[in-house]
Amino acid sequence: MERRLASNCLHLLALKGECQLLSEQFAPGAQSFNQVCHLYNYWDFQTQKGQVEQAEEKLPPDEAHLMRKLNSSALEFGVDDYIKARAGLAECLMNCDRLDEAIEKFEGVKTKIEAEVVFDKPILFINVCNQLGNCYLKVGDLEAAKSSFKQSLRLIKKVEGTVDRVGDSIVGRIYLNLGIIATTQGDHEQALYLHEKCLEHKLKSAHGNMNTEQIMAQFVMLAHVCQKLSQNEEACCFFEKALTICRSLHGDFTETTAYSMMQLANAY
Repeated sequence: MERRLASNCLHLLALKGECQLLSEQFAPGAQSFNQVCHLYNYWDFQTQKGQVEQAEEKLPPDEAHLMRKLNSSALEFGVDDYIKARAGLAECLMNCDRLDEAIEKFEGVKTKIEAEVVFDKPILFINVCNQLGNCYLKVGDLEAAKSSFKQSLRLIKKVEGTVDRVGDSIVGRIYLNLGIIATTQGDHEQALYLHEKCLEHKLKSAHGNMNTEQIMAQFVMLAHVCQKLSQNEEACCFFEKALTICRSLHGDFTETTAYSMMQLANAY
């Protein structure tokens, strides 16, 4: 009965944290997730040391993993739930601009997931790698950001064609971030490829509707990369496409359209 009550409390606290995260109450969310993690760690220390730990040492890794799962399921709030709560805590810290703490938590979650023999929440792992990349990008660690984004893409490819398939808008954003990193590092050939992949996924997510601000912005980015590569004809082509969308969205006689026209004129 006490364990069931403890399980319910943890689930309720975790749910509270998720609601706060979704409603952008990041500081209270961090507090709720932090409570979940502390309570789980306390229970884990009290119940899984001693005889349980000794028994695990005598088992093969796969069976030891199963035993940990079973012991966690006795409380019902298991290892996977704990990992999800820690990821939620990291995301709240990231949105509170506590980036160093968020990176530490995301790295801890990533290590925890990688240590699991079986982890059946690939979307959570993908999100952790993606958000970790965002954190590293914000603090200026481009190599670490690139590594995290690439790992996220590798995981995304593994779930293609399954119920866990990741949406094109998210994939496009990852390619965009990698393109920005490549541009910053001066690898313009790679940047062009990555921005083209970003455009491909953005068009898919828009269901072929090119008249969106995001598609327009992507054409402009592609144009700038082409200019870096001295591909002026291609740059003009992308600026023209951006101008067409701009006119459709904002009309002919607006400041935004005038600026788009100026970009095209300067490219010729």
